Amino acid sequence: VAETGERIFAMRVVPQHELIAAATMSGDLLFLRPGEPVPVRKMRVHRKAAFSLLEIGGSLVAAGSDGLLSVWDPATGNALQLLQCTQHRLRAAAYCEQQGVLLLGDHTGALMRMEWPAGKPERLEGRHASTIFCILPDPASGRIISGGLDAQLVVSRGFDSDGVRIPAHRFCIHAISDLRGTPWVATASRDRTVRLWDRNDFRLAGEISQPNFVAHNHSVNALWWDEDRRRLFTAGDDRQ
Repeated sequence: VAETGERIFAMRVVPQHELIAAATMSGDLLFLRPGEPVPVRKMRVHRKAAFSLLEIGGSLVAAGSDGLLSVWDPATGNALQLLQCTQHRLRAAAYCEQQGVLLLGDHTGALMRMEWPAGKPERLEGRHASTIFCILPDPASGRIISGGLDAQLVVSRGFDSDGVRIPAHRFCIHAISDLRGTPWVATASRDRTVRLWDRNDFRLAGEISQPNFVAHNHSVNALWWDEDRRRLFTAGDDRQ
């Protein structure tokens, strides 16, 4: 698609503007047009890596390891708003459209919640023992599911309630995906596995790993569920 020369941590397709937005290790936000060799725009407001990129209400929202949220207009590539949420490194972000709530996770294991776009961040310490890498809100049940460096899944009924801690993997959990239309939620881990969990009680339902399946031989870092074709796509450190 394009040669950026930078390590990319997050991407978002913006079809209405025929753009791909990418957040990089250096803190840049790149606006790319498929087939063009260089970025249309290259913007920097983050002092360190930007790890998460969301689309909310037509705007792009990037979360960085400088604790900053930046809000962008994809049509112009201009920054609309900068929000200093914390002095800690933001490593995960998820938006619940039904509730209008943005959830954030940082490197200390704290979870944050804010009404979008004008709310003040609320902070819940100690949800995980260390970095939160992924968050999945489930608006149907009101649950929040998170995974982190401590290799645990934490499932809670809402933001303030105590969560159930599940020792889900042998090493850190990088991604969570809601396999909509199925009974399962999937997790991806540095332990080279993808695991499937019953969405009702979060009991382990299955595992995709070698030698029983065609699977990764290194850390699994990302998941994407194609609901229409009922296919789960995975990507990992083995470049597969």
